[in-house]
Amino acid sequence: MLGIRMKWKREISFFMVLVFGITVFGMDILPYFMTGGEKITKRAMAAGNGVMLLNEERMDSQGLYYRLYDNGTAAVSQNIEESVLPADGKIKIPERVQYNGEEWTISSAFIGGTSEKIKEISFSDCYMEVTYYGYPKVKKLCFGKNTKLKFDYFWGDIDHIQIDLGENVYYERINDGIYSIPHFNQNRILVYQEDTGREVVRVPDGTTLIAGSAFSHNSSVKKVILPDSCEEIGAGAFSNSALENIWLGNVKIIHASAFAGCSNLEGLVIQKDVALYSFWTGSNMKMFYMGGKWTSNNSNNSYSFSSGSLEYLLLGEVKQKCGQEGLTIKDLKALKGLSVPESTVQTMRTTLGETESTLLSSQKSCSHAYGNTEILYQDALQIVRGCVCRKCKHVKDVTVEKMADAYTESADGEKQKAALDSNFKDSQGITYRLDDLGLTAAAISFPAKDQIKLPDIVRFEGKSYTVIGAEASGGTTKILDTGSSCYYIGDYALDMM
Repeated sequence: MLGIRMKWKREISFFMVLVFGITVFGMDILPYFMTGGEKITKRAMAAGNGVMLLNEERMDSQGLYYRLYDNGTAAVSQNIEESVLPADGKIKIPERVQYNGEEWTISSAFIGGTSEKIKEISFSDCYMEVTYYGYPKVKKLCFGKNTKLKFDYFWGDIDHIQIDLGENVYYERINDGIYSIPHFNQNRILVYQEDTGREVVRVPDGTTLIAGSAFSHNSSVKKVILPDSCEEIGAGAFSNSALENIWLGNVKIIHASAFAGCSNLEGLVIQKDVALYSFWTGSNMKMFYMGGKWTSNNSNNSYSFSSGSLEYLLLGEVKQKCGQEGLTIKDLKALKGLSVPESTVQTMRTTLGETESTLLSSQKSCSHAYGNTEILYQDALQIVRGCVCRKCKHVKDVTVEKMADAYTESADGEKQKAALDSNFKDSQGITYRLDDLGLTAAAISFPAKDQIKLPDIVRFEGKSYTVIGAEASGGTTKILDTGSSCYYIGDYALDMM
């Protein structure tokens, strides 16, 4: 009798648990018991400890789908279920997923699509190779400790995205840029330059590649100085950015559309032999110069020089090509100098405007009357000099000189430096008083600008002076951003703001 009563109580308890489960968790629990423990519900739940349960369609509770492989790894696919995305738009890629009682470790993720509901994406700490194409409304990416971009490259549009690196072991931030950390003698790569208001970027020594899309749509950066170690610029690296001037140095490879849409770019000065993958001049370009031979490795490449602002077009000899790449030279209304080797015209599938065709033809028989060496082009980073024939506009004896940096930064980004001219002014027009005894400096006159940023250090005649104060008078400055070393602001400086 006692045994019967106890059995009855166990059955009642089981029934109560079942009813409780149905009441609290919904009817999804019924199929579990009715199928001997095999869950066939379409709802997925987190299992805890970094594990996400998948439903029969291999979807998790965030609406992400997964591909499961025989080797125990899984990949986040590009498919999502918008109807179950989190209301706050924040999703996290887990370390592991569970399906039919077995676990898979996430090893890769394809992130990208058209959903406008996703606002923030976080990655777990496990090693994960990410192919990032992006979502239109994403504003923040939170890397896990071992998150790594495939090819160290953002494939999609990433303008105005905040990137939180956390304790990531593959990337670090230098001067608002995201750089790869060299491992086992690998090279350093500038992966992404954040759009934080910085106008001048000096890429650190040792960087060998500017990754594709690194500066794409960046509305702040206007001047970029590449180190001698940098030899390659990725596809679309500066596309649709505010770039005005760039020092290319030893760059030998420029991929397609690297400068597409750069309407403010004034000149492109390539000093070495270069592999160039398509190029179109921007609306404001004045100088295009090739100091060596060039290679075209794709028969679909095209090169168009038809900007009304272009003053000098100085091309090199084509060293190699794959097929009938197109070369267009026409409508150069502001042209002052033109040098295109005959072999280049013959080798390429060339289209010439009437004026340009006449000029190139006349250069073959011209007796040439070259003028003295003159400045052909100058911007904030470089000077190009050469001799121009007064008859046919052919250019010879071209030299390139790097300008003394008006604004430089140390590689670790801790100090911002500015060079002074003979009047003790920096490139912003700020005048300084120098103290040779203590090697300190103070700003004593500001230009008529709404916003001014003081450097940490100014340099004059080989000496470095720490900027410790602002005593400026005059000007119309409303915002004064002091450097890290500035510890006092005088009354005059405060009065003018």
